[in-house]
Amino acid sequence: DAIFMEVTRQKFGENAMIRGSHGFYPHIFLPDYQGPHFEEAQRRLVLPRRGPHVMYFSLTGVCPCHCDYCFAGAGGPTPPDVGDGPVVEVAREVARLRVPLVNISGGEPLTRFDRLVDTVHALAQGCEVRMFTTGIGLTEQRLGILKEAGLRGVFVSLDTDDPVRFDAVRHHPSAHEAAVKALKMCSSAGMLTFVNSVVGPEHFATEAEVERFLRFVEAIDPRIVVNFIPQLSTGRGTEADG
Repeated sequence: DAIFMEVTRQKFGENAMIRGSHGFYPHIFLPDYQGPHFEEAQRRLVLPRRGPHVMYFSLTGVCPCHCDYCFAGAGGPTPPDVGDGPVVEVAREVARLRVPLVNISGGEPLTRFDRLVDTVHALAQGCEVRMFTTGIGLTEQRLGILKEAGLRGVFVSLDTDDPVRFDAVRHHPSAHEAAVKALKMCSSAGMLTFVNSVVGPEHFATEAEVERFLRFVEAIDPRIVVNFIPQLSTGRGTEADG
């Protein structure tokens, strides 16, 4: 615990300490400090030329949503797809390099479920693996398969407690319902569960809105960590007033 606190404090600042009544939460850019990959992440933070301590692995550009601010520009015309084989082979190479933490992203990884399972299994041979998702397409059966393959944590995208607003931004009629269900499923299954919330002109304009949203997430499960992120000026974010 002392090493965890000191390394995190030095590298990420005092406000990076995430603690709950049952112990420390993992920092979003570090593997679980009680898991097998935390020590290597420490070495890579402190010592030069040991490689990255965190990596983002984009599985596909396909997504059922078309978010106004999507940094990847996903959910539009279907981008070229290299196929399952090359993606899984890259995952095996990343595992051989023993990158401590890998976050699988997209698009929506669940749109390529078989590829997702194979990628999680390959990465889990040498890394802690987490997934970014809208929650659309996640079922208890699928979550069980992913957990067995080695998935350790899930980030669910959710920006507001208002379903109408959220579905309109996502251009999907049940995006809010899917996100809330995914959060409940993941936290109940014992996954490290996070919310990714984009802060922009249409999101969290007042303190009252922030507080209402945090209470909404707390009611789902108080162990869920909320990660507020800025609206990025890439993808469709370049068209928005940041």
